[in-house]
Amino acid sequence: MLCFFCRQIEASGNIINFKGRYICKKCFGIVRKMLTDNLTENPLFIKSLLKRYIPREIKKTLDKYVIGQEKAKKQLAVAIRHHALRSVLKKSAIKNDEDFLGKANLLLIGPTGTGKTYLAQLISKIFEIPFCAVDATKFTEAGYYGEDVEEMIKSLYLISGYSKGRTEKGIIFIDEIDKICQLGSDVRGGIGDKGVINALLKIIEGKDVIISVPDPRGFRRSDEIIINTKDILFICAGAFNNLEKIVSARLNHQQIGFGENFNERKKTNTELFSQAEVSDLIKFGMTPELAGRLPVIATFSGLSEEQLLSILIDPQNSLLAQFKKIFFDEGINLIFEIEALNTVAEIAYLNGTGARGLRRIMEETLMPLMFELFSRDDVYECVVTEESVRNRYSQQEFDFETIKNVAH
Repeated sequence: MLCFFCRQIEASGNIINFKGRYICKKCFGIVRKMLTDNLTENPLFIKSLLKRYIPREIKKTLDKYVIGQEKAKKQLAVAIRHHALRSVLKKSAIKNDEDFLGKANLLLIGPTGTGKTYLAQLISKIFEIPFCAVDATKFTEAGYYGEDVEEMIKSLYLISGYSKGRTEKGIIFIDEIDKICQLGSDVRGGIGDKGVINALLKIIEGKDVIISVPDPRGFRRSDEIIINTKDILFICAGAFNNLEKIVSARLNHQQIGFGENFNERKKTNTELFSQAEVSDLIKFGMTPELAGRLPVIATFSGLSEEQLLSILIDPQNSLLAQFKKIFFDEGINLIFEIEALNTVAEIAYLNGTGARGLRRIMEETLMPLMFELFSRDDVYECVVTEESVRNRYSQQEFDFETIKNVAH
C-alpha cells in the first residue's frame, strides 16, 4: 500500500487507515505532532475558544446558581476568560512573555457565607479546570509543625490526575488569607506567618516547585515532578473582619451607633466593603508585596433577608430542591410552608452566617423528620411549618400533627 503523504510502499503492519486515507506510521506521527503544535495558531480553534469564554455568557451561567454578587460575578467572568486564553495561547500566539499581560490573580473579600468559595468552585466545574481549595491557616514556615505552602501544588497535581500540563493551568483557592495577614495577632500568634507569606509570594509570582508524589503505576515509591506556577491562577479569600472600620476612617465616614437600625448598620458596612482599596488592606495587615500580586479585588456584599430566601428556593441546585429530592427518593412529598421558608431566611440573616447558615438551619429542622420518617412506610406527605423551624432545638421528637398521611 502507498502512503498518502510520502507515497512510499509500506507493509500492511506499518500502515494506518485514517478516514479512508492510508498513512504510514512515520508520517502519521509527524502529522499528529504538527496538529498538536499548531493547534493554538489555528484561527478556527482560537475563534471557538473565544466563543466559549464570553464573559457575559459566563455570568449568565453563574446567575443560575448564585444569587446577588453582580460585580463579583462579572470580575470572575473576565478573570477566567483571561486565564483560559493565557493558558492556551501563550506558548504559540505570544512569542515574548513580556508582550503578554500578566495573570490576574484575585482577592475575594466579604462576610462569611456570601459565596466566595462556591463561585470559585463553580467556575472550575463549568470549565473543567483543576481546582484545589486550601486553608491558609494550616500552612507554616518550613521548620515549624504544619504543612509547607508547596503542599498545595502537590494537591493540585493529584487532583489534575497526575497531569503536569493540567496542573500548570489549574486554579488554587486560598481561604482565610486574612488570618495570616495580621502578623502577630491573637488569631495565629504570629508563628511563622511572615515566612508563610514570603513562601506564598514566590509561588504566586511563579517558580519551579519540585514535588514528590507516589508513582500511580506502583513501579517506584515516588516520582519527583517539577511544576511551574507562573500560569496557575491563585484566588485568595477572606472575611477581613473590621476592614470596614479602616475604610470608614479613610472616607471620614461616621460609624453608625448601637442605637441605630440593625438593617441600616449592615447596609452601611456592605457599602464600605465595596469601597475597599489596596491601602486599606495594607493598613489591615497585608504586606504590599502580597497585595501587589493580587491585582483584582472582588468585594462580596452581605446578603439581605430577601436574597437568602431567593438562595433557598430559586437556584437550579437550591437547598429546598435538594431536600425535596431526598424525601422524594424515600416516597415522601416534602412541603415547606412559605412562612417556614421566610423564617429560615430570617434566622440566617440575624445570625450573620449568610448562605452557609441556611443549610445548618434546614438540617436542624429536618433531622428529627428524617430520623423518624425514613423508617416508616405509612407517610407520604410532610408539611413543615414556621413553628417547626422556630422550635427546632427544643423539639427532640417531631410533632406529628404537622405530618399528613395521605393515600397514594
